Amino acid sequence: MQLRRIGVVLFIIGAILIMIVPLPAQNQTQLNSNTTVVKHGLNETELQNEFQRIASLPYEEYKCRQKSNLLWNYIHTNDPNSAVYTVSIQHKSGKYAHVYVVYEGMVFDPTSEPALYRISMDKYNRQLDAWGFDRNYLVSTGTNGSVV
Repeated sequence: MQLRRIGVVLFIIGAILIMIVPLPAQNQTQLNSNTTVVKHGLNETELQNEFQRIASLPYEEYKCRQKSNLLWNYIHTNDPNSAVYTVSIQHKSGKYAHVYVVYEGMVFDPTSEPALYRISMDKYNRQLDAWGFDRNYLVSTGTNGSVV
């Protein structure tokens, strides 16, 4: 029961962060408190190429956690000022979980078949429901893109 409460609390914190953190459009310029210009966004072709490379890695060696972590790391390294998260969601059976990436408010799932690139959250949530995932149990980790 305690584990379930922890999961709910983490979900709520993640949902709050997602709702309050502004997600900039690709290549949008943002000013921080020191009026330094910070550029957001990645070259779309390079991102697609890296996504496809990661998606093509063999599942036997690179499960959803590993693939999502690789993609998260690539995005964060090349666009450290944008919000990017990995999200872990549990299947309703409780027997396994799935991990995907949220970047610029869009979903990137390099493990699904076929791999899903830049899908709207609404569309992906419908897919999660069809696959039998429990959206009440998701945990996101990552960065909100704040400039320190």
